[in-house]
Amino acid sequence: MAVGFFVLVVVGLGVAAYFLADTQAEQRDTLRTRYADRTRIASNLLDSLFLVAEREQSGELTDRLGGDRVTRAQLDAHLREQGARWGVVLDGGGTVLARSGGAPRIDRPALGDQPYVRAALSALGYGLGDVQRGLLTTAVSFPVLTGGDRRVLVLAAPAEQVTQVLAGLLAPLRGVRTSRSYVLDGTGNRIAAFAPDSPLPPQTPTLERALRSANSGSITTTAGEKRFFASQPVAGSRWRLVLTVSEDALYESVNGWNRWGPWMIYGLCALAVAGIAVLLRRLAVTARALGRSNRELERSNADLEQFAYVASHDLSEPLRTVAGFSSLLSKRYAGKLDANADLYISHMAAGVDRMQQLIDDLLAYSRVGRTPLTPEPVDLDALLGEVLQSIDVAVREQGAQVTSEDLPVVLGEPGQLRQVLQNLLANAVKFTRPDDTPVVHVSAARDGGLWRIDVRDNGIGVPEEQREEIFKMFGRLHRTAEYQGTGIGLALVRRIVERHGGRVWVRPASADTGGSVFSFTLPGGAPVADAAPPEKIPA
Repeated sequence: MAVGFFVLVVVGLGVAAYFLADTQAEQRDTLRTRYADRTRIASNLLDSLFLVAEREQSGELTDRLGGDRVTRAQLDAHLREQGARWGVVLDGGGTVLARSGGAPRIDRPALGDQPYVRAALSALGYGLGDVQRGLLTTAVSFPVLTGGDRRVLVLAAPAEQVTQVLAGLLAPLRGVRTSRSYVLDGTGNRIAAFAPDSPLPPQTPTLERALRSANSGSITTTAGEKRFFASQPVAGSRWRLVLTVSEDALYESVNGWNRWGPWMIYGLCALAVAGIAVLLRRLAVTARALGRSNRELERSNADLEQFAYVASHDLSEPLRTVAGFSSLLSKRYAGKLDANADLYISHMAAGVDRMQQLIDDLLAYSRVGRTPLTPEPVDLDALLGEVLQSIDVAVREQGAQVTSEDLPVVLGEPGQLRQVLQNLLANAVKFTRPDDTPVVHVSAARDGGLWRIDVRDNGIGVPEEQREEIFKMFGRLHRTAEYQGTGIGLALVRRIVERHGGRVWVRPASADTGGSVFSFTLPGGAPVADAAPPEKIPA
């Protein structure tokens, strides 16, 4: 009896020790992951801001420099407006077409083969170079007025022009005490930085070496301080966004007594060989550890949501000003000035609309999960009718045919499930080949204890290697010029469905006709009458 009890105690202590170590390791890993997520969100925001700026510049450059011949006078005039030191215009093959005063004598292949020039000629449309002698080189591609070719404008401007803008974007990333934020170019030069708690030292050679081999990890400074770092590349450049933080501050919620206290309790209980007491104590310690972990996760989520709010608030104010004045210009002077003025006004309005849509979608994504889920029975037939009314304009413009079968009653929040259906139906209508009429069919079937809802279309389809990528934040298959959107809609769909206890995926509709079937599962809310034959819902 005593031997059996002793064996039971030893096994119990061994399992408890493993569980405690695993829990603490998971807590530290969660803190690192949450901190590293900040770099991904901030990098995506930088990418989006640069993309919006490229869209606005492309049309203007076509008007100014897209003619049959580009003169030095035209180029010099544009440089004076931009505050740049020198500029060069290249054709699609990298050959120099025009050179401003003061531009260095750099011809192909030295300039045309630069990574940032190749990035500008790619689908991205822009590229960012490294800082050399205080100048930052950038490249933007734009179409030629008389043909399908593209040109690239390479500009060199003082790096200080972007330093303050980038530092302002880094400020909301603070989150954790002793955090530091950097934007580094491909040679390790610091373009912008932010450190709220202390004077900002230069990035160390130790950090630079670590960045060459990993995107995140730990380093030890020359002063003996251990710091965690996380980095993310910036599209169209060799730049990297880097965040570092003292590990003492990062792990503050799980260090000290929070880390060693449970082990001391465990040791005392093991010496006392009080099996039942050890188990009860272990449950209490685990409950407290999980509570601390949940509070830390909530705090981290709140920081990310605050970052989204601050970024959107700071950007919305100037956007509203630009939108108001562009609307006044359009109303008062449309058709009264030359064609270029009307084109500039339309470019301004399009850029404002694109940025506002990006901010609104980012906020909608951050709001999901902020409050407890309060599910109620939702009639998907009625909800589908409301969604079709809200997208009626897009359906009529495309001449789309939308049909459905009898849909079930499910458990969920009506507002969030409306967002799911609206995003999937809007995508099905939008992502269709230009010569095809969109045909969309919504159906439902039992999937174990859940309902599976299928949205089938005859659109452009999703390649197999991209079927997971499209559900990530800013995951897009096409440029904005081909299909409008921010790349957040499907990420929002996944977050809502998973919050309701379901999952979402995509598969091909047919190997012959193409198209896609987006499916998601939801818990049932009430018995559903026998399904009637499919009938068309009037578009």
